[in-house]
Amino acid sequence: MGCIFRSSFSRILIKPLSSFYHISLDSYIVPEWWFQTLNDFFIRHTRPEFRHFPESNFLWSPADACVEIFPDISASDDFFVKWYKAKLSDIFWPDIEDFEGGYVCFCRLRFSDYHRFHFFDDGEVLHSSGREGPLYSVDQSILDTGLWIQNKSHLMRLKTKNFGDVLWLEVGATNVGSITNHKKLGESFSRGEEKWYFELGGSAILLVFQKDVIQWSWPLRDKSLQKEEYEVRAGDIIWSKI
Repeated sequence: MGCIFRSSFSRILIKPLSSFYHISLDSYIVPEWWFQTLNDFFIRHTRPEFRHFPESNFLWSPADACVEIFPDISASDDFFVKWYKAKLSDIFWPDIEDFEGGYVCFCRLRFSDYHRFHFFDDGEVLHSSGREGPLYSVDQSILDTGLWIQNKSHLMRLKTKNFGDVLWLEVGATNVGSITNHKKLGESFSRGEEKWYFELGGSAILLVFQKDVIQWSWPLRDKSLQKEEYEVRAGDIIWSKI
């Protein structure tokens, strides 16, 4: 599928898919000679004037996504993501004991979403490692099977200026065989800087924050209490610093 989506033939799919998913290109950079492949379209760049990243005392979403919050996590107890029970150690393979009582932010991305992501704070990469695996779907109807936990993924531990240490896990999904990170172990990053991007397909990211570092925004909190997703764009405020 990757070979097909990177072929020049695939460009004929761009307009029908844009129409089907109601994707407006007004806020994106369109190449002078149009997108050469479907994958080029999928990893399109947004126009700078359409993205605003607030000051660092706010935590804003690093991605366009459907977001849900899971509070007061335990490294030893079972953890429910989309009604699937698992242990955090099955998802975040390094030691996670110092995140006891913290929060997990689950971000599900759809085909129509912007698939480039940005650092929400200044900081440094403390850990970076990838894990191979299958590419099960992260569609809403599939998540409760728990199969996505086995997917190809990449984990970073970040030391941030305003929000402490954060675990950032990128999970591949159907047709997403490439997770491209711009930063490596030991490198620093700045708020608003592009971190990485997924190539073609739906996908997900999970962020884990330490206890007593941040507080939820009310719209996101209310939705999560109702076990519903909250739709955001990259740069939308989701939490504030305590």
